[in-house]
Amino acid sequence: MKVLGAVYDVGQPRDRWLTGVLRSVSSTLDPGAGVAGILYDVSRDDRVETDVMEGVNIPEGWQEMGAAMHRDPRFISRIIAGYRSFLCTTLSEQVGDPGALGAIRRDFYEPHAMGGQITINGVDCSGKGCALYLFSRGPLTLSDRQRDLFSRLATHVSTAYRLQRQLAGARQPSFVGVEAVLTPGGQVDHAEVQARSAEARRELKLAVLRRERARDSASPDADRVVRSLKGLVDARWTLVDHYESGGKRYVVARENAPKPLGPPRLSQREQQVVALAALGRSNKLIAYELGLAFSTVRVLMARASVKLGTTKRSELIERHNAVARAERSL
Repeated sequence: MKVLGAVYDVGQPRDRWLTGVLRSVSSTLDPGAGVAGILYDVSRDDRVETDVMEGVNIPEGWQEMGAAMHRDPRFISRIIAGYRSFLCTTLSEQVGDPGALGAIRRDFYEPHAMGGQITINGVDCSGKGCALYLFSRGPLTLSDRQRDLFSRLATHVSTAYRLQRQLAGARQPSFVGVEAVLTPGGQVDHAEVQARSAEARRELKLAVLRRERARDSASPDADRVVRSLKGLVDARWTLVDHYESGGKRYVVARENAPKPLGPPRLSQREQQVVALAALGRSNKLIAYELGLAFSTVRVLMARASVKLGTTKRSELIERHNAVARAERSL
């Protein structure tokens, strides 16, 4: 919960937000040689645009090495493809090609005595994301349990970074997207039209109570805590803390749904699930990220397939991607 607390502490400048996340990850998941993070944009096919790069407890020169790798033309296409398709991976899994992997190790890793890395990649359908790198002097592998935990963490990083961008670009960030205000006990003190229905209020209350139980839990079982906290409530709201001047705490539900490009024949929900599928999410992780039932995601994917005349998941994703590419080029 400590890491998620830092991830959702989005009401601050981007570099400070990223540094806070890295410090929390380092103190909780330290693999032995520190952690680094990068805010990037891979919405274009020809280059990686980087915004902020930070490091915590990493050896001298390693952050500069990472920046150089992101500029190296030999690896640009692989870095873009990787950021667009994975949530959690090791270096060898990300690169794939033995030749490219050998070049990275020879030109970047070996001169700095770096043995391995795990990447936790939070990217959304805009192509903008935040990647966290856990470095080690020796090789690193991922167990199934770690991969599941880190993949879920990656969806929270993606969700939080999307909200951070919204707030950073607003003149009055305190009011951006606020659709409900609740007490830590789940009482709805204020609700806009979208959050006034009995079902919406019930979902928000349950989500706040789950969040508070996780906050207060003394259990060391990180898997259980993270599984209980989905990224969004009803594919719409992100819950964040708000403190009044007297120190009284409220939980604010901010509208933070992903807004993908895609075929206009699809509903917003259908576009969301197909866009996340195109980023390599399984139906299970799509349901977790959007705060939907697994069965709902299956239904939405099936409806999208019917509307676009496809029978395979790969065909559905390609149809969606073709439209998204066309819209981006306008």
